[in-house]
Amino acid sequence: IMEVVEVPLLFQFHYDTWNFKFLVEVGCYGGYRLGIQRFPGKTGYVNQELEFAFKDTDNRFDYGIKGGAGIALVFDPFEFHLMAHYKHSFSSLYEPNYYSEYYYRFAYPSNIVISAGIHFQLSKRTGKTKAELKKQAKSMVYGDSVSQGR
Repeated sequence: IMEVVEVPLLFQFHYDTWNFKFLVEVGCYGGYRLGIQRFPGKTGYVNQELEFAFKDTDNRFDYGIKGGAGIALVFDPFEFHLMAHYKHSFSSLYEPNYYSEYYYRFAYPSNIVISAGIHFQLSKRTGKTKAELKKQAKSMVYGDSVSQGR
């Protein structure tokens, strides 16, 4: 088990309807592994010195890609989000040649996280409908006479 501090940089794209949102997030992340706890494997034994300590061959920095998709139900001023994220690390947990100079071993962690949350809107939702945007575009191109029906 590892304790990790992570800083994500995600771009969120969403398609909004009256009271529903489709969400997609994609980006990268960077992190640092703060602590570790090792458990006995097949041998049933863990060296006492290494139970809560990193080895010299362990990599503490972590970085990779992250993405997800989800939905949101909008009930002003609340939004209920349900998201699923996938994260893949490009940083191995340990140096690949720690065991042998001839046989490399890699461990790139990845995980899937499903989360739910409640978001509170601090201000009123703003924006224009498709019909309002079309009307505004016609007005900008043809002048106000078109928007007034002339």
